[in-house]
Amino acid sequence: MGERAEKIPPAGDDLPGTGPEAGPGADADADIERRVLRKIDTFLMPAMVIGYGLVYYDKAGGIISLYIQRNPSP
Repeated sequence: MGERAEKIPPAGDDLPGTGPEAGPGADADADIERRVLRKIDTFLMPAMVIGYGLVYYDKAGGIISLYIQRNPSP
């Protein structure tokens, strides 16, 4: 158990500098993280809505075209 036990890191906080001992810089990191997430959300959410809308319209159009092929108007 000697060599393997030395390679295993101790359990606990895996991210250094994120606990209560982080100091005053931790607030700045949280602010930067909020701004980055906000920028990602302002781009990603509209892109996802547009993408899902296109998928929905494509699926609905396929169903309508199948209905028209099976039931042609006289």
